[in-house]
Amino acid sequence: KKEPVSKKRGKAVKEEKEDHETTTKRKVAKTEASKAEVCEANTTSGFWLVKSEPDEYSIEELKRQPDGIGFWDGVRNYVARNNMQKMKVGDMCFYYHSSCKVPGIVGLAKVASTARVDPTALDPKHKYYDPKSDPAKPRWYGVDLQYVRDFKRMVTLAELKTYSKGELARMDLFNKARLSVQAVSKDEWEHIMRLEEEEPEDDADGAK
Repeated sequence: KKEPVSKKRGKAVKEEKEDHETTTKRKVAKTEASKAEVCEANTTSGFWLVKSEPDEYSIEELKRQPDGIGFWDGVRNYVARNNMQKMKVGDMCFYYHSSCKVPGIVGLAKVASTARVDPTALDPKHKYYDPKSDPAKPRWYGVDLQYVRDFKRMVTLAELKTYSKGELARMDLFNKARLSVQAVSKDEWEHIMRLEEEEPEDDADGAK
């Protein structure tokens, strides 16, 4: 004769089942969230903007390098570093002259290597040396950039700002202005490429 299951035991079994289902759902949710984060981290538009002071490393200096390829070193900002780690060979970059009389986009470069350790962070004699940088766990990286061409005309920051409430409203150039390596959306890229072909308005030609 089968013994009847007590109410207390039945309740315990039910709670155990519910706990198991809750744990399973949490694991699935956590896995899906992780997948989404990985997907987001690995997904870029393939377009970037890199800033350099022209008296430090101008587009002309990049052009003069063998095969027009130079290593983009000295980046000491984690967001900019992370952006370089997301770069893929062949990605396109706007070359932007910053901290000068008339800042703006002067040409195009492309990514010629994936990110690798920036040796200047480990060199005590280099001005970009980081005493906290550990060779066993390097924190700073750079990429090779290759010169593509000069812009037909400079697209100045002043001109770009005229679109900061419109087509370029979400651009990092206005929302993360100090960032030296910025992601650019496909729409932003195409808009700026069209600007290169147009004559600027008088009040947009120069620094602001």
